[in-house]
Amino acid sequence: KEVEAADDFLTLPNLDEPNILHSLRVRYWKGVVYSYTGAILLAVNPWRSVGIYSQDRLQAHCKGGEDAKEPHIFATAAKAYRA
Repeated sequence: KEVEAADDFLTLPNLDEPNILHSLRVRYWKGVVYSYTGAILLAVNPWRSVGIYSQDRLQAHCKGGEDAKEPHIFATAAKAYRA
């Protein structure tokens, strides 16, 4: 997996504005709109339908499965609910 396309930007070699913006751009072009910086969820408006808000996806995040580890608003909501 590319470092610049990492799910969590804390894994970047240099956590600065240019690297964050570059990583957001790389992830955006791959169709990935959510990223983490530690516990903070970053979201980029895709300006198109991305089909990531289905009931199946919601249930996967609520159950805490493997899908729940990737950055997503459902994962953040599930973590907050469990806290």
